[in-house]
Amino acid sequence: MPLISESCLDKLDIDPLGPQEVMEQLEFFPEVFPFLKRQEETLGRVRPLITYLVAATIWAFRDGNRSPVRKLENGFLDTVWWKLAQGEAGTELSDVLQKMEPHMWGYFLTLARAASDQENWTAEELAVAGKIYGTILLACEILFCSAQELSHLETLLKLSPEA
Repeated sequence: MPLISESCLDKLDIDPLGPQEVMEQLEFFPEVFPFLKRQEETLGRVRPLITYLVAATIWAFRDGNRSPVRKLENGFLDTVWWKLAQGEAGTELSDVLQKMEPHMWGYFLTLARAASDQENWTAEELAVAGKIYGTILLACEILFCSAQELSHLETLLKLSPEA
């Protein structure tokens, strides 16, 4: 069951986050800003969209969250990113994100497609956007989901490519 509802995302379509709200959301999840900064060169032209999407994702999770927020292990974001950059778990992660948080993943895909069309992104830029955003969305899932959902997420992440 997704934590983010379509109605929550509709709020963002009507009233997008401004620069101050983007910074407030990034400050709530302090590990994310240094991670994005370390990826700045890799992100290139996709950086503004990814920064906005990350802030919007944190906002959406906070908006609907009723569970206490967990802490991530040190280096979690970099470890997931490294595995994705090495080609490990990319297909599976996309499937997991679609199952666990289809509204947020769909929101990312819609905005990424629009930006790609408008700015003529390369396939590599789209792949980087998906990997960076997937890393953050997975982290938000872990931070905000209930213990039962966390167990389900762990099970999904252990799927083999054949499963």
